[in-house]
Amino acid sequence: MMQTDPTPPSAAPASRLRHTLTPSLVGLIAIGGVIGAGLFIGSAASLRAAGPMVLPLYVLAGLLMMAQMRMLAEMAIADPQAGSFIGQTRAALGLRAGFVAGWAYVLFWGATAGSEIIAAGPLFAQLTGAPDWYGAVGVLVLTGANNLVSARAYARTEATLSLVKLAAIAGFVLIGLVAAATGAPGGPRAGRLAAEGWAPEGWFAALAILPILIQTLTGFEIATVAAVESIDPVRAVRAASRSLVLRVGLFHVVGLAMVLAIVPRTQIVVGQSPFATALARLHIGAAAQILTAVVLVAVASCLNSALYAASRVLFELAGTADAPAAFGRLDRSGVPVGAVACAVGLAVAVALLGLVSPQAGYVIALSLAATLIIVTYILAGLAQIRRRTSGGRVVPGMAMWGFPLLSWLTIAAFAAVLLSLLATASGRLDLGLGALALLVLWRLSGRHRTT
Repeated sequence: MMQTDPTPPSAAPASRLRHTLTPSLVGLIAIGGVIGAGLFIGSAASLRAAGPMVLPLYVLAGLLMMAQMRMLAEMAIADPQAGSFIGQTRAALGLRAGFVAGWAYVLFWGATAGSEIIAAGPLFAQLTGAPDWYGAVGVLVLTGANNLVSARAYARTEATLSLVKLAAIAGFVLIGLVAAATGAPGGPRAGRLAAEGWAPEGWFAALAILPILIQTLTGFEIATVAAVESIDPVRAVRAASRSLVLRVGLFHVVGLAMVLAIVPRTQIVVGQSPFATALARLHIGAAAQILTAVVLVAVASCLNSALYAASRVLFELAGTADAPAAFGRLDRSGVPVGAVACAVGLAVAVALLGLVSPQAGYVIALSLAATLIIVTYILAGLAQIRRRTSGGRVVPGMAMWGFPLLSWLTIAAFAAVLLSLLATASGRLDLGLGALALLVLWRLSGRHRTT
């Protein structure tokens, strides 16, 4: 029998955080966690493996994330004082499930932050010629300090960085359209999109990238975490759930479609930005430097959001005795300094792997993150179903579509994505590392609750 949380949702410790964020800032914070190096650089591997099939697969992944976001929004809007969706998971599925979901989510963002630090070093070196570690340390210090000032200062910085990323993608698409309209040499051609067929490496290879696409779209749920500090949490979550996934998903699809219309798939190099390759074919001056600067901004933005998300969930875990009490203390600006310091520490621990082997460290970080976030989503989905079937409050107009069928289908889809990792050696590494981390968390949750 599932154990329920004796603390009512309205008494959630997260409610002690100051309410200083506007709904628009909350939306831009969520965008900051989504658009990063995974799109600007990591998309090269997806394009090589799947070709134009990556476009409908991104649409499929986006629809799945929209359904997940709707479930989270339903819970957040029904009780905006309950804290993040981690608190809802604890209340619906029990204390141990809340412990596992909370720490899995923290570790996910810690691993993600570490991978962004690893990525920042070479980017900074390409721009300046300085040693890699200058950029890695610099971006960590700047984002860590930004998170320590205040939630509003962090949000304003993140909003600016997010707008730069969106403007960069929009500008790239506009340049492509102008090149097509003027007949510029190397400009986009519709015939290049599917010149080799929709799945040039085979349908199995195309479908195998779906877990990667899911991972590049994670981060929208930060809106439900940041809503705790919003002046209007209901409006913030409502706006994010209705349009955020769609808008950012379209940026991914349109941007990559333009890349494929400019660059033949076989000329895309894994590890290099396909956007930079496309600009080079259009003979845009200083294309490499421009894209490198944009990607560095994207890395800093994702790191900024990762530290924020991890620290706020650590603060919430401290309030329910699932994390050290020091993580639950606020300074005069309303910042959980101990939680931010812990999030920075986790990121540094992952980044230190890069000192031994940058490639291995990056792969291990992303491998661990993949399984953790999907399992967290599955637990949150189960919480939504449990809450609804137990008679939980639902705000009219914000209920999950097609409940309970669509909720179960969303959970099943995420489970299928997890199982699909077994098809490749790298996927089995992802699943194995993630399963090991979850097993440790489950054992710790039992010991924690009996001591």
